[in-house]
Amino acid sequence: MVWTPARLYAASQWTKDVPSNIRTSAEGPRWKITTIGIDLAKSVFAVSGADSSGRVVVRRQLRRAQVLSFMRGLPRCTIGIEASGGAQYWARQLSALGHEVRLMSPALVMPYRKGNKTDRNDADAILEAVTRPSMRFVTVKSVAQQDLLALHRVRAQLVKSRTALCNQLRGLVTRTRGGGTGGSGGA
Repeated sequence: MVWTPARLYAASQWTKDVPSNIRTSAEGPRWKITTIGIDLAKSVFAVSGADSSGRVVVRRQLRRAQVLSFMRGLPRCTIGIEASGGAQYWARQLSALGHEVRLMSPALVMPYRKGNKTDRNDADAILEAVTRPSMRFVTVKSVAQQDLLALHRVRAQLVKSRTALCNQLRGLVTRTRGGGTGGSGGA
């Protein structure tokens, strides 16, 4: 048996070239994607899409440059993404296309994963988690809000470093003077 790589579908072929495992009619695909789970990565994103009955109808791997054109070709839907480093950027981009984006903590998505941690299983878990009514979501932040949070984090780190340095110097000075606190030394 010879292994042959699966054919990759370009984002522009989304509506023209439907995979053979999806039934089509004269007017196009018979399914309508209502919910999508996206597992973000460095260069290849895993995408799982479900119809209104919750049945997974699309599983794709998209390169970073293909994501927006793929999502542009879809009707408005709910998109679930794990809250990670680039999630805020992608949430803003996908919201601009008219989709409803919901960010979730990775710790809350983990119980929905079936099997090992792979991109496809993560996308399926995100798709499952975003449909749960009891799921807690992270709010999508604007660029200005992210800038302000970054300033607060940098300031907190500077305060922490300054405090550590002051404590270190205080400890060194105390040792060189031979004194200290808490001992039973005379006056």
